[in-house]
Amino acid sequence: MKKIFCIVCFQALVLPNLACSAVFYSQASSAPNILANWNSLPGGGGGTPAGFNSTDTFVLQSGHTMTATANWRMSGGATLQVNGALDLDSYSLTGGSTNNFILANGATLITKNSEGINGCILGFRPENFPLNPAANYVFNGVFAQTTGSYLPAKVNNLTLSNSVGITVSKRTSVTSTLTTSGKLNLNLSRTASITASTLVSIGKTTIDILSENLTVDRSYPLIAYTMFSGSGVFELGSLPAGATGTLDEAGNNISLTIATPPARPTVQILKENGAGYLKFLVENGWSYRVFSSSDLFAWSHLVTTRGQGTLQWQIPTSELLNARRFFRISKVAATGVENLSGWASFISSGTGRFHIGFIGDSYTQNRSRFTKYLKQLLAEQYGNLGAGFLGFAGFSSTGLNGSIDNSELDYTINYAQWTTTNSGGYGPDAGHVTSSSSNASLSIKVLKTVDYMKLYYANNSGSAGFRYRLVVNGTQEEWKTVLTNAIAGLGTQTLNVQSYAAPYMIDIEALGVGVSLIGAEAVKTGNGIVAHKLGCSGGRAIHFAANDLAKAALNELNLDMAVIMFGTNEQGASQTPASFKTALQTLITSLRTQNPNMDLLLMLPCYTKYELENPKPYKLQDYGTVMRELATANNAAFMDFTEVFGPAVELQNLIDSGLMNADRVHPTTTGVGSGGFLIGDAIYVNVLTSP
Repeated sequence: MKKIFCIVCFQALVLPNLACSAVFYSQASSAPNILANWNSLPGGGGGTPAGFNSTDTFVLQSGHTMTATANWRMSGGATLQVNGALDLDSYSLTGGSTNNFILANGATLITKNSEGINGCILGFRPENFPLNPAANYVFNGVFAQTTGSYLPAKVNNLTLSNSVGITVSKRTSVTSTLTTSGKLNLNLSRTASITASTLVSIGKTTIDILSENLTVDRSYPLIAYTMFSGSGVFELGSLPAGATGTLDEAGNNISLTIATPPARPTVQILKENGAGYLKFLVENGWSYRVFSSSDLFAWSHLVTTRGQGTLQWQIPTSELLNARRFFRISKVAATGVENLSGWASFISSGTGRFHIGFIGDSYTQNRSRFTKYLKQLLAEQYGNLGAGFLGFAGFSSTGLNGSIDNSELDYTINYAQWTTTNSGGYGPDAGHVTSSSSNASLSIKVLKTVDYMKLYYANNSGSAGFRYRLVVNGTQEEWKTVLTNAIAGLGTQTLNVQSYAAPYMIDIEALGVGVSLIGAEAVKTGNGIVAHKLGCSGGRAIHFAANDLAKAALNELNLDMAVIMFGTNEQGASQTPASFKTALQTLITSLRTQNPNMDLLLMLPCYTKYELENPKPYKLQDYGTVMRELATANNAAFMDFTEVFGPAVELQNLIDSGLMNADRVHPTTTGVGSGGFLIGDAIYVNVLTSP
């Protein structure tokens, strides 16, 4: 019989009706997937659960180890709370979006799954991941494994024991003890792949190197530690083809020194059905510049294979006639990445919060180009702390600003009731809306649970104000009023929504004509990434931080890094490079006023029709020269997407291949293989993960 302990049952405004739930406790050294191994009394006895499909809580007790004997499923809002050790062997535990998987401080998760945590814990509430940094994790597979993105960047204890090989998915900091044996597959970066307080080596640990971007005579840290224990040894395993190096153990570091870098691949021209093709092997995700050995004509392209081994690219027949058999290939990388000290510190520590603002024109404003995809890559690796800023302004009724991820945070607005300012406005995205009728309304849709919502608005003498209310599960809360009749300046209203489970709405209504609203911000507490989309379609650098209100709104976001891309609209509007330099420096100065140590990445976009087909007075590289100068002057990084996408003479090739839009101005937005995805990949691989 199922014995139910009902301590408190109530109906709250923010939650649906909940049935009373039972608590069941583990029995030691048993299989967690078998119902009989759970009892309603901690010491055993009492009732047993009828299933894993209700709102019951299952507590794996401290000191108990439960080992799965089959795949296991929970549903119906059930919660598994692990205080002891859960060994899933090679099996998986699957939950639903209403189920919680909670790994307590000091608890241990053990898996042999080839996909690591991502393969053994499936489908639970997104808020549960990455898992608890104060817990312990053991990977002990007998087939090749990866740790997975659900492993937090910081853990208590970590055991890596696999003779076939474990790929460490991201840089990991171990608070207590790292134990290794077997084989590790590591990528190289400016910082160690794993840092630990104590390193324990058992037997022999072989380290295989996955990275191919290796520089001669450079020492790459692999594992850093404070203390060493054990009698095991470390040895260097495989390197990329053509590379040689030595494994060094000195100064509490295990590092790799490269003697010979990998052989640079050649690019062979093939003829298929009379047409000319380039075909070459590339490293997944890297950007490459390809050029002829005789320099008879220019050719370059961003290569992102995304799992493919080769890439083909057709060459125009006129160019093929002039080309030699072999081309050369080199990786395109950003310059000044070493100036991004804040980012380096964040990824090295494996903990903390990092706020990134993507600032730019329609390349940035349209989330489908690169910002949403890039944010999702970063959130998967470092943790997702919400959708950040949501702008109310819009280029048109179909060109809403919104947030960086509309699956997390979105809004609806009737622009017949509002006047929208899309450049030079009050917001960090250079926009705001002003009510043109006394009952102007809009609604924010919170689609993923967060802890705090912040409303941004403008105080103006004589303005009436606005009111807002939450609508949860169809129930409308009482309106709350915010008055804006005050000295001109930025106003914010913070809403504590920690107890509200998404989805829900926040309705906003103006109390009169002339009320200016800027946007909203959604964030979670904890460690991870907050990414803000601050794009303005049609905007130029001169339109950002253009007034005191906009500067204050930018400062309110507390950015740690700004990723800035301008140049297309400056060229299209025939703005002088000198005035562009002034405008961009003004924006940089405003950003650095809030945070003098803010990281900056300046980016020049790809060539458009304004270069050759509809030429403007200034070339895009005139603006690029300005950006390079400002990057140097402001200790910033710089990335040139004309090198990534290729010269202007190839614009039609880029359109034919699906990278550029037929409007000859914008990258495409059709997902993998689009120009937008290529921009995101280039930034992620070249800058926001260490090369």
